[in-house]
Amino acid sequence: EKLKEFELKYLKNLEDDIEKRDWLKFQKDYDKATNACNRCHFETGHKYIQYQLPANPPSLLRMGK
Repeated sequence: EKLKEFELKYLKNLEDDIEKRDWLKFQKDYDKATNACNRCHFETGHKYIQYQLPANPPSLLRMGK
């Protein structure tokens, strides 16, 4: 139930942002989704699982074409 709610409330917005290539909205929606995910982990007794973006992308990550 919680996962389905999360998908509908947060992941659908991220999908739409990607399709529209709206980076600013994606960043806001990503933060909302991450906070909701971390909050759910805490509420369900899994507070040791917390998502967070690293300060820098991995050095092997290749962006672009």
